[in-house]
Amino acid sequence: MSVLNEFENIRRPVVVLFDSGVGGLAYVPSVTELLPRASIIYIADNAHFPYGERDDREVTRIVVERMASIVDSISPDVVVLACNTASVVALSAVRREYPGTSFVGVVPAVKPAANVSRSGRIGVLATSRTVSGAYLDRLVDEYAAGCVVERIAGGELVRFVEYRLPDAGAVERAEAVEAAIARFRDLQVDTAVLACTHFVHLEREIAAAFGGEVRVVDSRDGVARRVRDIVERREVVDDEIPSNEGSTDRLLCMCTTATDDRYARFADLFGLDYGGVFTPVRTREKLERTADRWRNRGGEGMETEAT
Repeated sequence: MSVLNEFENIRRPVVVLFDSGVGGLAYVPSVTELLPRASIIYIADNAHFPYGERDDREVTRIVVERMASIVDSISPDVVVLACNTASVVALSAVRREYPGTSFVGVVPAVKPAANVSRSGRIGVLATSRTVSGAYLDRLVDEYAAGCVVERIAGGELVRFVEYRLPDAGAVERAEAVEAAIARFRDLQVDTAVLACTHFVHLEREIAAAFGGEVRVVDSRDGVARRVRDIVERREVVDDEIPSNEGSTDRLLCMCTTATDDRYARFADLFGLDYGGVFTPVRTREKLERTADRWRNRGGEGMETEAT
């Protein structure tokens, strides 16, 4: 049974961070630093990992179905789609489907990179789907039109973080990032964008591989500020967030969507309790209706998120 079922009244505000795996865990410290009293629930959809190798329609269907369970079971104040692929493909769809819930997406930090680049040569390390997608093209056209933007897909690095990171020593980590970094080094970029949340776990190794000569940027701070602003606006202005009276202590936990106890190690690294498999309250009948609706119509539309 999920740890969530042990709590009838989760302390508010509640922020859910959602990813296909462990990538979005790298965003947890930034959010908790700005919202030290908020309950944080991290859900890894490891049953469908990795999203970056699925087509847009399938990713949208999966994310909308998962959000049905999360919104009904937890009633979060904010949901962070802490996955670049999910944000690019499904953010607009979940906002349409669940207008009463605030969603924050993560997108490649092309704009900040263009602002700090001295030479105008930027490297974007992403999944194959993001590298080849029209969304990144639009970000580059809008925010980095005067720059040379080199793109590299790092699918193997995603798997390394998901499956090897807790056990990997310094040498293995350095070797894992070297292939991508060597390519960027050859291209003489002076700014690198970590455009997949999994890569943020290796930020120090990537920066070290560049020898301190390349600025490494990601969207953690921007996303955390956006979450804080939403919570504060709802709490102070709209007074929508329920009172904490009668609630339990602050909840900090991580759940998965398929059984795999190795995720307990990741939870511990980020100060979260491991709650096992997330058990939604929503009935199977409701879930099936949601799934059928999105199989029939899919979901379109991509939206830029401030970072």
